[in-house]
Amino acid sequence: MGTAHQGLQAGSYYPSSHLAPFRARYLRMDLKKPLIIFVVGYLVVSVWWIGTPYIKNAIFQNELDNIARTLSVDGTVQRARRQVLEAVRQNEIPAQEKDFTIVRDQATRQAFVGVKYTVAVSTPFNLYTHNWHFSPSAEYGLQKIPQPSQ
Repeated sequence: MGTAHQGLQAGSYYPSSHLAPFRARYLRMDLKKPLIIFVVGYLVVSVWWIGTPYIKNAIFQNELDNIARTLSVDGTVQRARRQVLEAVRQNEIPAQEKDFTIVRDQATRQAFVGVKYTVAVSTPFNLYTHNWHFSPSAEYGLQKIPQPSQ
């Protein structure tokens, strides 16, 4: 009777030597799935954190284009400055009034609107941190048309 139960574990119908390869493979698969989920999740969050400043800068650039276009046609530098301040506030851009460059030439109606700012970005757990410098600008106005040669 003792020999019939040799190699069996309590509650098992198969000898433990037959289960060893299945346990090792199950353990590897058990650790592999959570690790893959963690890495993919980390990459998604990192791309979100790093990509957000670029998206905000693109939206802000579009607003600066509209402000410069309006300023070149009919507007004042003070009004353009207020509009840029509002765009900075709405887009949560880390810039202050001293970072603005707004110029309008009355003769040619050339208008230039620019803002320089820096955004610190990092990945989760601060594995990568970098200061990115943005300088969106827009220029509009009357352009001289070259005379055709005769």
